[in-house]
Parts: sequence; C-alpha cells; structure tokens
Amino acid sequence: MLLNSIRLLFAVCVIALAFAAGHATATNTYSISPVHTQAQIDATIQLLLPGDVLNVEAGLYAGIYLDLSGLKGSASAWITINGVICGDVRPIFQCDTGKGYHGITLGVGAEFIAIVGLKLTHIGVAVKAGIFVDAGVHDILVDNCILDGITGIGIDLLGRSNIANVVVKGCLLANIGTIKTAANIGAGIAVGGLGVAVTGVANIQLIKNVIHDVQGYEGSAIKCLLGVVGCQILDNVIYNCPRGAGPSSLEKVALHVAVGVSVQS
Repeated sequence: MLLNSIRLLFAVCVIALAFAAGHATATNTYSISPVHTQAQIDATIQLLLPGDVLNVEAGLYAGIYLDLSGLKGSASAWITINGVICGDVRPIFQCDTGKGYHGITLGVGAEFIAIVGLKLTHIGVAVKAGIFVDAGVHDILVDNCILDGITGIGIDLLGRSNIANVVVKGCLLANIGTIKTAANIGAGIAVGGLGVAVTGVANIQLIKNVIHDVQGYEGSAIKCLLGVVGCQILDNVIYNCPRGAGPSSLEKVALHVAVGVSVQS
C-alpha cells in the first residue's frame, strides 16, 4: 500500500512537472511606479519579451500613457501588463496627451498581451479611447480593468481589419462619452460615446462586464460593425445606455449591430 502510494505520488509529480515544463517561460519581471517619467516607462516596455511581466504599481499616473505597439508575446508565453491592486487602490492612468490621445495603445504588431487590473480615466478635454487596438493586432486579453470617464470610446477595436482573438472580461466601463454640443466640438472634446466598438474583428468575447452610463451621439454600450466574425456577448450587465433595446436574449442591452453581423449571446 505504501509503495503504491509513493508510486502514485511520484506519477502525479511527474505529470505536474511535465505540465509546468510545457508552459515554462524564461520570465522576467519588471516594475513601474507613479514616480517614473513617460520616457522611463517607455524604455521599460521596450524590454519586454515573451513570458515577461510588467507590474504596474498602484497609484496615480498623471499625464502618462502606455504604448504597447509592436510588443510581441507568444502563444505559450504571453506578456502580462499587471496592475498591482493594494486594497481599494489600483494603478490609475489619467491622461489626455497619450499616443493618439489614447490611454493604452496596442498598435500594429502587438500580439499575445494580457492587460490586467488597470484603471483609465482622463484629466483633459479629449481622450479618444481608453484602450485602442489597431489593425493586425491579435490575441489580446483585457481583464478586470476599469474605464471610467473616457470622453470618446472605452475600448476601441476599430482597426478596420485583421484584429483577431480578443477577450474583454470582468471589466467596468462607465461614464463614457460626452454630450455633442457646439461648445464641446469647438473645444475639441471627444463626443463618441461607445463602451466597446468593434470592427473587422475575428473572434471576440465580451464576458461578465458591467457597462453603464454611455452617452453622446452614439450612446451604445457595444457596437459591432462590418467585418466582425465570431462575436460572443455573454453575461454582461448593461444599463443607462440610450441606444435602445437589442435582442431579447441580451435583456435590453444597448447594442448596435450592423446588418450581416452575427452575435452569439
């Protein structure tokens, strides 16, 4: 009996080691904090290789943005941008001067990147998007993030083509967009008003997010335009978005779906 138990334990350990080896990466961990300048943060991001983790310490990053363009993980070794949450305090990015006026930019070439635990908001007249995903970007996870007070679009997947395999889950998107007035337009204030905007994306999952108080000339919690294939919208809570009722299975979700686009719910 004892010998059999030892053999079983050995077998389990071998299996566990084999599993770990199959997913093993040469991981490096880097950190940034609110005391770092934009140039220092940019330089740290450029160091990231497949399997690496960038810990973003809690606190206020005023006037700072994250440009993740061209950053490449791999299928077995994703790059993780990890927000370090201390109690109720998480990393908060307040910016209106980011790359293209976005809080986080996933530009051409970015792939296999997880963004976890960050908060994005704004301090100025125009933040076009909290998170912007450009054409050709693929395999992106946005998990447990907060996008609050973005004046344009919460998560902008309007790269127009060749975006693939995107998961947005467990996020809060609130107070998105501004009212379209002559004064706002004259001041350059973004007036988009979209929680998640999707165009030209193959395989996107929007799971267990909360989206509320989306206003502006769009006023849609989720907008799926042409070129979207394999869109799943599952278990989201959405309210105070004036676009109107979508399919009944989405329980009056403010959903704008272009003709010819299929949404699985």
